[in-house]
Amino acid sequence: AAQRGAAGPVEVIAALHAGMSGTRGGAAAVASVEVESGDVSFAGVGNIAATLCEPATNRGMASHPGIVGVQYRKAQPFHFHAPAGTLLVMHSDGLQARWNLRDYPGLMHRHPALVVAVLQRDFDRGRDDASIVALRLGDLH
Repeated sequence: AAQRGAAGPVEVIAALHAGMSGTRGGAAAVASVEVESGDVSFAGVGNIAATLCEPATNRGMASHPGIVGVQYRKAQPFHFHAPAGTLLVMHSDGLQARWNLRDYPGLMHRHPALVVAVLQRDFDRGRDDASIVALRLGDLH
């Protein structure tokens, strides 16, 4: 969930781990965005992916192995700088990882909900649940 002034990504993952203890567990990814500076902190555990998409390049954001709620080594945050207009896309392993927004001319500049719909339509594995979220940095008010 999006929250202002919340704990950092590593602390949120730790809280999720505690809350999911005793369950089958799951994968989780948390990104913290400082809108004014463009600083992004990210932590992920399990089969979860995140990408910063800019017109000329995509930057993958690595997740650590493990299962939230069961077992993982302490997640380490990764730090990135992303200018306003960068699209942050995070998704579960129910979506194939081989997508590239540059294969869809103009899509990166469209509303994030449309980006999610196209990715779901064209890259859903069909045999697993899929969760996808996209947001344009600089649009957070």
